[in-house]
Amino acid sequence: MLTAAEFQEELAILGLSGRRFEPEDYSDALGDYLNISIAVHVIPDSWYPELSRLLALSGRLGELRYSEPMNLAAIFVPGSLPPLVLTLTILHELGHLAAGDLLIDPDEDDLDPEEATFETLPLKKGKKLARGNPFARESLREREANLRASYALFAGCLGDDSPHAYDMYDVL
Repeated sequence: MLTAAEFQEELAILGLSGRRFEPEDYSDALGDYLNISIAVHVIPDSWYPELSRLLALSGRLGELRYSEPMNLAAIFVPGSLPPLVLTLTILHELGHLAAGDLLIDPDEDDLDPEEATFETLPLKKGKKLARGNPFARESLREREANLRASYALFAGCLGDDSPHAYDMYDVL
């Protein structure tokens, strides 16, 4: 699993280490790094009331769609989410992009998830921010996306006050 220090290394690659940032800043930096356009759509429930219902039935708070040929990713979240939950949901979906979860080769995604404890999957052509490949088990991919969301929330709020930001530059 990803550690806070490893996440801080990713933030350094994106130019966000030691800075306060919002999900939009993280999204822009990640999009620039991955060379894709990332759009976050907060859909008011009055416009599309079925979105919240469909997401709730699926057990998710948001939806990420990626078009490899168009170099485009879209995140859809209902507007009725409380602000903190909305922020964490957006960061969670961005975490999937950073980890390369959407680049999993569909031919390789047929591993038995019960046997593949911490196995990773090979990727199709594409770029990701994470050092390692995505986990074979979906539950572990979701857990890592949750970790990335938490780390991003705290790092963005703390900026240079983050102990992990200091650790990166402390040579002793």
